[in-house]
Amino acid sequence: DCCRMACVNVLWRSRVEQLPKWSQLAKTYFDLDVPMRVRASPSASPSATSSPLAESSFKAAFLDWRAYYSTRYGNIFPRVWKTWTKLENWTRQYMPAIFESLAEGASEDQINSAELTIGATFPAPLRLIYRIHNGQKLKFDSQMDSQDSSHPPCYTSIFLGLFGGYQLYDHLACVRMLPLARLVNYTQQFAEGGRLGSNSIMFAADFHFKKYFLVSSVTGDVVVNTLGGALIPACPVTPTGGPEDGALRWMEHFAEQLHTGVFRAAQLLNTDPNSRGISLFPCFGPGSSEEVTRGVRVQAGALLVPEKSRGTEEAFFCYSIKFSMLSEDEQAVVCPNLAPLKFAQLKSRHWEIVDADNDLTEVRGEAVIGLYPLVKRGQPPFEYQSGTPMKSMPGKMKGDFRFVPGSIESPTGDEFDVLCATFDLAMPEFVI
Repeated sequence: DCCRMACVNVLWRSRVEQLPKWSQLAKTYFDLDVPMRVRASPSASPSATSSPLAESSFKAAFLDWRAYYSTRYGNIFPRVWKTWTKLENWTRQYMPAIFESLAEGASEDQINSAELTIGATFPAPLRLIYRIHNGQKLKFDSQMDSQDSSHPPCYTSIFLGLFGGYQLYDHLACVRMLPLARLVNYTQQFAEGGRLGSNSIMFAADFHFKKYFLVSSVTGDVVVNTLGGALIPACPVTPTGGPEDGALRWMEHFAEQLHTGVFRAAQLLNTDPNSRGISLFPCFGPGSSEEVTRGVRVQAGALLVPEKSRGTEEAFFCYSIKFSMLSEDEQAVVCPNLAPLKFAQLKSRHWEIVDADNDLTEVRGEAVIGLYPLVKRGQPPFEYQSGTPMKSMPGKMKGDFRFVPGSIESPTGDEFDVLCATFDLAMPEFVI
């Protein structure tokens, strides 16, 4: 009856448009708490072509969003939208260059064309991920495509991968989200070369393809390559008959790690201030530790390096160690009976690495990566990276570093050992 009256009466039409069912539909499918015009991404402005009634009517808002995104994605849409919201907010604040690299979303027709070309169907969550942002547009990619030799390659953009990176000696991995055109191209190339199956879709990779992520068009599960080409799960495997949401769960986890501060924006190359990107060494939580001795703070963070691991038989871990000196006031609190240090120099290192079989490996040596860092009060931390294999997991690692007050050439006191607290070397639930 209300609907009949709405056809002939403006007041009744207004009331129908505010019926609870419209607000429920808007919330269920598009996570709308208030009526609003459709947006192509969380940070985008409302569409200029959407209905002017969308600002005041849940019905108009629902129809507006449905016309743009459809309701084919069901309750997955709110999860994808929230994930992109976290990623946009974090990158806009801490890594604006990454935020600016996010491309406008792909259309349904563009995704249909990509599916047809590679002969594989996008799982619904992956499809919606690309509807909101069609990967990244980075200068290095564009220059390589155009083979433009008139300008030097924009190497700084290789550090702008949305999914972060790390350095280990001369090895750099920084993974970007591939736009559809590259997704199609690289998926086809790797399939033709026998490096992935017909049901696999490559959606993320570093610039040298040392590390890449695939999603299954059948199960939606995400895998990552290891040394020799074997693949291992990058997220918990979807139960039989479960939702094909592996790529979404993987992105949700990554976005949460950024949001909570586990990952940070930092130089990926210690020697290059222009290498700023998302560092995947954990600042806290699993795989990390922190200890203070005599005013010297040691922070450790370890991560699995799948591209240097031999499947699940022998994992390889990279760890980052950061040395810094507390302020004079902080030293007075933790070492009240000792004179505060102004600076101290590292002389040697000692590691104890224990695997799941309780086998102990000890490492002793001078310096760290050939360097004898001088840690000064009020100065930026010194940070270095190294790695170790692990045949049985979970393992753990701890150590100590011999420091000289003052410097090795001009000591001002007795040498002392600075502890590195135990940190875990374990196969993570999610491999990023």
